[in-house]
Amino acid sequence: MEAQVTFEMRLLIQQHDFLDRQIAEAEAQLASLLDGDTARRLLTIPGVGPATAATLIAEIGDIGRFTDVDQLLAYAGVHPKEQSSGTKGERPETSWTMAKTGNAYLRAAAYRMAVVGIKHNPVIRTHCARKRAAGKSAMNAVGHCMSKALSLVWGVWRSGQDFDPRHGEPRPFDKTLWDLSVAPQRPGVDTRQSKAPR
Repeated sequence: MEAQVTFEMRLLIQQHDFLDRQIAEAEAQLASLLDGDTARRLLTIPGVGPATAATLIAEIGDIGRFTDVDQLLAYAGVHPKEQSSGTKGERPETSWTMAKTGNAYLRAAAYRMAVVGIKHNPVIRTHCARKRAAGKSAMNAVGHCMSKALSLVWGVWRSGQDFDPRHGEPRPFDKTLWDLSVAPQRPGVDTRQSKAPR
């Protein structure tokens, strides 16, 4: 019995190794086909591998046909839709859901980007943590991360620049801009009140 189990395990391991080699060869072949600037820039986004980059390019085509990122999200079907009826707004967590009416291949690519990005992309990881802190469920947060992932694709593709994690972070709020007790100073002018000589 032990010999039979050992034999079957050896065959399964060989099959696994064979499939791993085939996947690696297919990805290498795919990477060699992605030699354009757009593909190279997309590959700078953590969570985008050759297969995902190929899917994005094939399914989006010309990014210029989307005038804003919301159109891209709607095309992928990751925008929210309301599913409540007479109890509208009673349970905000479940009254809105992902539309899933768009391009299924692009939506699958966004899902892969989100899942990998939560671990390896600082922008998506921060976005997920923010949604979870706001009380969103794990799957709801992943849905938001899918939208964030596509917004990163939009930004990199439209700007013609490599991915930069600083572009996805909110800008720090400068409270001094709203402190009315501090008078604005002009260069070379001392606004401090001087005491008159007695």
